Amino acid sequence: MSAIQKDYYSILGVIDSAEMVVIKAAYKALMMVYHPDRYEGDTDEAIRKTKEINEAYAVLIDPEKRKQYTQVILFYKYYQYSNGLLERCVKRYALIKTGCDTKACREAPHLWAGFMIIRNTPTS
Repeated sequence: MSAIQKDYYSILGVIDSAEMVVIKAAYKALMMVYHPDRYEGDTDEAIRKTKEINEAYAVLIDPEKRKQYTQVILFYKYYQYSNGLLERCVKRYALIKTGCDTKACREAPHLWAGFMIIRNTPTS
């Protein structure tokens, strides 16, 4: 799993606007639970979780790394959203071009408008 796909905020169980004090408290609480010497479950799982928690903490506690991570994760989420929108627009366009007159073709007219905007946008 790449760093972009990991949500460090959810790993630590904090919101993206959490202050440093909250991040530190969440980190300490999770380390108390998942420390390999204290964890009652599988040791390999504890080690994996500890590494994941440490990685998230290292990024979120450093202001510069946190800023970069937040910018990347926002871009990634926007890309996922816009990519899904484009896919739905293309499907709708294909249905309309084939003369489909079902409910699926008539619903969500904003997708058609979105596709036309994307289609008519000049590429550089």
